[in-house]
Amino acid sequence: MSDLPDALKMEVSCYSKIELGLSELKLKHFDVIVDVTTKEGMITAIKGRAELRDIRLNLEETRKAEKKFYLEFGKKIDAKAFEILEIIKPMEDYYDLEIKKEESRKESEKQAKLKIENDLIAEKIREEERLRNIEAEKIKAEKDRLDTIEKKKFDEDQAIFKAEKEKFEAEKKAESDRILAVNAKLLANIKEAQDKIDNLERESRLRIENEQREQRANKEKIDNENKARQEEIEKKEKAEKDLIESIAKEELRKKEEKFRQAQLKKQHRLSGYSLLKLFISKHEGEKEFQEIHEHIKEWIKNEEEKEK
Repeated sequence: MSDLPDALKMEVSCYSKIELGLSELKLKHFDVIVDVTTKEGMITAIKGRAELRDIRLNLEETRKAEKKFYLEFGKKIDAKAFEILEIIKPMEDYYDLEIKKEESRKESEKQAKLKIENDLIAEKIREEERLRNIEAEKIKAEKDRLDTIEKKKFDEDQAIFKAEKEKFEAEKKAESDRILAVNAKLLANIKEAQDKIDNLERESRLRIENEQREQRANKEKIDNENKARQEEIEKKEKAEKDLIESIAKEELRKKEEKFRQAQLKKQHRLSGYSLLKLFISKHEGEKEFQEIHEHIKEWIKNEEEKEK
C-alpha cells in the first residue's frame, strides 16, 4: 500500500495500443453509410461490427485486468475506458442497428411470402372443389341421360311387341273364322300359326332381355369409372391436406425453438445479475469495494431499464 500514491500518479498507459488505432478506426468506421439490403453492404456491416466488438471486448478485458491490481486507480482507468467506449460504441451500434433493421425486413418479407403461398394453396383447394362439383353434375346428367334412353328403348320395344301381337291376334281371329267356315283341315294350319306366334314372342322376349342386359353392363361400367375418378380426387385432396399440415407443423416448431432460445438467453442474463448482486451483498460496506459497487449497481439499473 506504500506504493499506491506513486501508482495513482502514473499515466494510464494500458490502453496506449488501442488508442494508437483510434484514428484509423474513425477513418474506417465513423460516419460510414452502408446499404445492408445488398450482399456487399451486409458483409461490410457484419465485419465492421465484429472488428469493433473485438476491440471493445479487448478494452473491457484490459480495464478489468488493470483494476484487479489497482483498485484505487480504477476510477481513472474506467473514465479513460468510457471515453474510448463513447467513441467506439456509436460506430458499433450503427452497424448493429442497420443489420437488425435488414434482418427484420427480411423476416417481414418471409412472412408475407408465406401468407401468399398459403392463400394460393387455399385458392387451389377452392378451385378443385368447384371442378369436382362440376364433374359430379356432369356424371349425374350423363346417368340421367342413359336412364332416359334405356326407358325410351324399353317403351319402344314394348310398343312394337304390343303392335305386333295385336296385329297377329287380328290375323289369327280372321284366320280362325275362315278356317271354321271352310273345313277342319285348316286346324293344322292354325296350330302351325300358333307355333310361329310362340317363336316370335320368345325371340322378341330374348331380344329385349339381351338389350336390357347390355344396357345394365354399360351402366355398371360408367359407375365404376366414376367411382375410380372420385377415389383419385379424394386421394389427391388428402395428399395436399397432409402437405399443408406438414408446413404448419414446421412453422410451429420454428416459433417454439425461437421462444426457447429467447428464454435461455434471458436465464443466462439473470444468472449474471445474480452473481453481481451476490458480490454486492457479500462486500457491502467494505470501503475498498465501494467504487466497484457503485459501477455494478449503475450497470444493473441500466440493464433493467433496457429490459422494460
